[in-house]
Formats: sequence, structure tokens, C-alpha cells
Amino acid sequence: MLPSDAAKSAYFRQLDVAADVVYVYAKSVERYPEDMPMRSRYAYYCYLCGHPRRAHRQFELIGDKLWWGDMVTETVMKQTRTKAAKEAG
Repeated sequence: MLPSDAAKSAYFRQLDVAADVVYVYAKSVERYPEDMPMRSRYAYYCYLCGHPRRAHRQFELIGDKLWWGDMVTETVMKQTRTKAAKEAG
């Protein structure tokens, strides 16, 4: 676990980390497009990795089937969705 939000943001925005995370989740949702927990994680990590437009698109596809599970709280997931929409323009 990373010690702070700033450390988490810096880690996920490293080009190699972001590329790996986005690639793995993109392939997963390509294979299982109806898996909303997977798509929700993909949207969340897209945002963390510095891809708000991609995150916003995924959140749009998720619609009212947003999932947060044990990964983050409902509040964090909804805040991420709002930030992605705002930053996507």
C-alpha cells in the first residue's frame, strides 16, 4: 500500500506503470464487456493513470451499474467519476 494519495498518484502516472495497467484492463473489458466490476476498476485506474477521457468513456458505459467493492469506497468511486467527467471536457 502506498503511504499517501500523492504517492499513489505519482506511482500510477509513471509511463510504464500506466501503460501496463491500462493495457491489462483494456484487454479484460474487451474480453468481458458486460463485467461491470472489471469495467469500474478499469475506469478508476484509467483516471489514476492520467487518462480522464478514457476513464470518462468507461464511466459512461457503466452507467448506473457502478461498482466499488473492496477496492475503494463508494464515495471515492463517485468522486473519481465526477472528476473524470469534468477533466474530459
